Amino acid sequence: MVPTGDHECEWKEYALTLQKQLDDVGEKQRLQQEQLDALKQKIFGKSSEKMPPMEREVRRGEQPDPARGLLKRRANAELRAAKIKYPMRRARS
Repeated sequence: MVPTGDHECEWKEYALTLQKQLDDVGEKQRLQQEQLDALKQKIFGKSSEKMPPMEREVRRGEQPDPARGLLKRRANAELRAAKIKYPMRRARS
């Protein structure tokens, strides 16, 4: 609240100075709040970056076992080569 009137005195100048300081502090507080909100979003908000599964990270340090890989490849090849016959019902006419 700034005093109004056509007279000039020390108190009016003092009030105008305080009002300007208050406006400056309010602007500074608004900018800091925007920065804080942006940092909160960055730290705690959802992110499009996905973390790798923990199992993969744990296995990353292990040395691969060639024999185990060979067994797995052979088992997969057998599954692809196997022909499974399903009994078919005749359609009713």
